[in-house]
Amino acid sequence: MAAASNRQVALSLPSAKPGGVEVTFPGGGNVVGLMATGSQGYSQLLCQPSPGPQWLVEGMSTQGNSTGGLAVFNPFASDAIVDISFLTPSGMQQPGPLQAIVLAGHSTTEVYLPDWLQGVGPIAAQVSTRIGRVVAGAVEVRADPSASGVVLPPVSAEIFSNYDFPLLSVTTNQSVTLQLYNLTDAQQNANVSIRALAPTGEVSPTTTQASATTVEAGPPRFKESVPAQGSLSIPLKTIASVPIGTPFSMHVRGSVVAMVVVKGSTAGPLAGIFEEPGVKIAWHRWLELAYGPPGGLAGNQLALVVGSPNNRASGLVEPFYLVRKALTAQLKGIDSTAGVPFVADRTKVQVYPSKFPGGLPVAFTISTSSATVAAMALIGGDGSLTPLSQIPVN
Repeated sequence: MAAASNRQVALSLPSAKPGGVEVTFPGGGNVVGLMATGSQGYSQLLCQPSPGPQWLVEGMSTQGNSTGGLAVFNPFASDAIVDISFLTPSGMQQPGPLQAIVLAGHSTTEVYLPDWLQGVGPIAAQVSTRIGRVVAGAVEVRADPSASGVVLPPVSAEIFSNYDFPLLSVTTNQSVTLQLYNLTDAQQNANVSIRALAPTGEVSPTTTQASATTVEAGPPRFKESVPAQGSLSIPLKTIASVPIGTPFSMHVRGSVVAMVVVKGSTAGPLAGIFEEPGVKIAWHRWLELAYGPPGGLAGNQLALVVGSPNNRASGLVEPFYLVRKALTAQLKGIDSTAGVPFVADRTKVQVYPSKFPGGLPVAFTISTSSATVAAMALIGGDGSLTPLSQIPVN
């Protein structure tokens, strides 16, 4: 691949059987993503950089007519031995036939969720190896009373004690559900503290850089208890401290895995479903990727929020196009500028205009003077947000 370029490859697996894909770049590090498309929408996910001994595939469901398949890929020549368990609202499920699976080298095994769990959600699949290292993932087709669409569930290799969701929105058409998974203790529930913070308004970098003042929406925190080795789903529209129609951030504290399910868009409450893992660390440089079209969204507006532990970070958003040739000056930046400055705090959502030359850039970099938590999203006509995939980079 040429420098500053991208390439899309359509995957065709033989006989419709599951299969893993390994991408190697001899010349240095790159970013690889996966996009699944269907008649009911699309979903995107960043690929895992390396295999490991343990994985958690989050946010799955068999409620309604939802179906999905979990896949485990062994990229090595030697066999691996794998255990697969499920975290559910009623606790851990460990089907006997899914324990001590011998996974041959360079092969993939698939687990069809409705064969093991019916009418259950949220579900997280825990994949552990007794021998070897593997990569896990899943594809779902959601068809329940609240949403329909194709979903690539988030995948985690570690558990953190803090999760941040810098940019969320609950509107008339769009809902957000927080999902929590407790893997830390087989006997004890996990106590979780959750806080939602709303900005006083939006800031357009093309007009003003006026700062916003921190406003806590309702009670400062609400607390939940997640069952031992189980899952908990919290619809945020039912929480008094969560604002409606205003972008907000959410902070989760506790020894759990946290993610959100975003349902609905400008096109309607059942149009589209997205799953987003929480931001686990603060970092000085973020890469945001937009693989697919903003299905159902009007226009190309973008929202950005950058949260700083000390509210003092500043930096530059520099969108750039990844094309099949080197970057040119005509393709750099938003509205023909090389970069847009921002002043970071936890409460400011900055909105960028819709005049992108040639459509949306494929990638955006967010560079800051100190470690921050950042997120970008596409904005629908009703204020609904479609999150972009992100990764911290050196």
